Amino acid sequence: MSASTPLPLSAIAALHKARAQFEAQQFWDCHETLEPVWLAAAEPDKTFFQGLIQVAAGFV
Repeated sequence: MSASTPLPLSAIAALHKARAQFEAQQFWDCHETLEPVWLAAAEPDKTFFQGLIQVAAGFV
């Protein structure tokens, strides 16, 4: 993530929610939580969120 452009609070909240879902093995829900953040993000954050989504989807 870029140090010069902080993430919006909504993205940070989504990361916390997605982490809890992942830890609870709710992998599809984790994917769904991160998808809108990924779609709205700019690079390099977009690629980061895409990777997180792919990891979660890999466990479905």
